[in-house]
Amino acid sequence: MITLLNFFLFLISFLPIAAISFLILDINFALIALCFLFIIWSVLYLYFDKFLLMMLKAREIINTDEQELFQVIKNNSYRHHQALPKVYLYNSSVENFFIFESKKGWIIVLSRKLLEQLDREKKEDLVELAYQYKKSKITKLKTKCLGLSTIYQIMIHGLSKYLKEFVQVLVVLFIISLVDELWAKILVGLLTWGGLTLLQKVWMKIFLINKEEDFKTALYKAFYVFLTFLSKPFFLPIDYILGWSKKIKTSNSLKPFALMNNEVMNRNERIMTNVIITNRNFEQLIISYMERFPIFSECEFESEF
Repeated sequence: MITLLNFFLFLISFLPIAAISFLILDINFALIALCFLFIIWSVLYLYFDKFLLMMLKAREIINTDEQELFQVIKNNSYRHHQALPKVYLYNSSVENFFIFESKKGWIIVLSRKLLEQLDREKKEDLVELAYQYKKSKITKLKTKCLGLSTIYQIMIHGLSKYLKEFVQVLVVLFIISLVDELWAKILVGLLTWGGLTLLQKVWMKIFLINKEEDFKTALYKAFYVFLTFLSKPFFLPIDYILGWSKKIKTSNSLKPFALMNNEVMNRNERIMTNVIITNRNFEQLIISYMERFPIFSECEFESEF
């Protein structure tokens, strides 16, 4: 079932790329481009764990870096009959961790802030949680979903940046393509360019924007919102899979981290909102988006009574 979902997800995720290729390219070029894109997308899909590590700027650590942690991991691997995972650290302002899985193995990714808060008991509880989560057999699918969701957020960001820079040129090119005569193309092109320039100045006056760069930033945000709404049907099933969980019984020693992560999830609930109202670096926003889906949210803590 998981394999079937994985394959279905791959096909669905490639459809927007195929559609864009046929929209912007001639049919013959589109078919050639599609072959190359299919190969690139297949490789990327297989190695989404590496892509996510790259986005987190995570660094692998080894036994000599954290001997106590690795000893706990080895004990759990022996007890659960599971392969040893690789361990990565990334920088974050919150105590969080991920588990990524691919065909070659699985990876535990900890924020440095979380690792600093772990004593021996908490390390044992955290690693036990990681192994229980791994046994749920959905880690590979969730890795793919997080990778897909993240890369499409980046694509929307990139397309919005492109449009904010070249929207005026694209509109002019579209308008002049509607006329046949050369003199008409030149005249219509000049009139369209002048009209758009005037319209930009009017908008800047209306919205009290003084700098052209600020206007382009506003354009970027507008395009980002529009493209995000346009792609919402694509994100809904992916977000559903990412949010789906089978509760894992966990020690109360990890409860403070789970409560903290609930606050982070609420704060980062919509990357679109963060793009609109903040001027944070987009890479930071992507990490915040990824942190919307912490493993701590899937914990069921022991009763204190």
